[in-house]
Amino acid sequence: MEKKRYWYNPLQFSRHMLTMPFGIKMIAAVIFLYYLGWGIVAPFLPLYYKSILGSYTSVGIATALLPLFSLIIDIPVGGIVNKVSRVWVIRIALLLYLPFSILLLSLKSLPHFIIFRLYHSAVSTPFWIASDSYARGHAPRWKAAEAISVYDVGGTLSLIIGPAIGGILFVYFDFSILYAISLFAGVALFATFFLPDGEQHEKAGDAVKELVYNDGVYKRSFVEFMQNRLLVKMYGFYFLLRFCMSFVAMLLPLFMKEFGASNLQIGLVFALYYLPLIFEPYFSVYARNKKVMSMGLALFAVVFVSLFFNNQLTFIFFHSILLSLLFAAIIPMINGRIAELMPQEQIGELSGVGMMFSHAADFIGPITAGIISDALGIKYVFLLGAAVAVVLTALSLRKGFRQVLFS
Repeated sequence: MEKKRYWYNPLQFSRHMLTMPFGIKMIAAVIFLYYLGWGIVAPFLPLYYKSILGSYTSVGIATALLPLFSLIIDIPVGGIVNKVSRVWVIRIALLLYLPFSILLLSLKSLPHFIIFRLYHSAVSTPFWIASDSYARGHAPRWKAAEAISVYDVGGTLSLIIGPAIGGILFVYFDFSILYAISLFAGVALFATFFLPDGEQHEKAGDAVKELVYNDGVYKRSFVEFMQNRLLVKMYGFYFLLRFCMSFVAMLLPLFMKEFGASNLQIGLVFALYYLPLIFEPYFSVYARNKKVMSMGLALFAVVFVSLFFNNQLTFIFFHSILLSLLFAAIIPMINGRIAELMPQEQIGELSGVGMMFSHAADFIGPITAGIISDALGIKYVFLLGAAVAVVLTALSLRKGFRQVLFS
């Protein structure tokens, strides 16, 4: 009865979400401000990359360099985050984000992108892991899916509002809108001073020294991660889903540009793409619903196949919203389950290992999409997405794997 009451009474459900701990609501606000700058520029980054680099493959490489470099440092960063103040890690990272816009606008070639992505990964990886660990650490065990969904919606709202604003601003300021990244990083930095930070932690210098002199940090973290078999399987499942979604955000603006969409239309469609994700908290109350998982994944495959056969902008609008809606229905089940499976005392390190799965998917997806797009055309990437969605559907229907997802 509780789930139906929330579903039919959004106001009551919203009040329920507001009962989350202050730390969850505040980190969601920080994430909102941080991603608002990125949201404004997100629809136009692939276009900016292509204007400099030329081919889809190069755009894929430029996009994938960030998760590749982050993949290398995920575990040691996770180890440090597990020992020091997560709030201070977030603040330092945001401080180092301030010169981003100037650096991004100065790029002229692929070597420049490589250097820039090295710096980007060194700043963003601690921020992602620290904020993710902070949210998981403050999520009540009995409301894990709902709490993580509130945290996720902070970023989602900015990726809805941002592209709509960016589509309008781009008409007047062209790629100068990239300055929004640094501007909102500064506002987010100010907001971090309201984050509760009552954790017991080591000094940053001691944590780094311990990491440097402990040669077994990778081995130890992997051993701890691999011992949690259910968590390994959950992240493997999440890897495949993330792989599908990683190339959609990159290809959507480029795909629309092929059919003559204006910059304003691209911005608005990007906003519509993320719009359904604000309903993630509503879906989170169905975090144990097996039918939602299986049907959602099956529809993923159908939408990808349909994108392959449709060439009209109207259909792209509709399909982008549907893809996002399906993702919003499925992701709370995965994130909530992951939060349940992580021991509190290992959240930092395990989040670092788990983040490697996300970064691996974000690395492989865009490069694969770029190569296929240059060789066969953008549309054929959607067939690959459909095939992966079919595999995920089959896994969700297997009796043995259902125990991993829902036990």
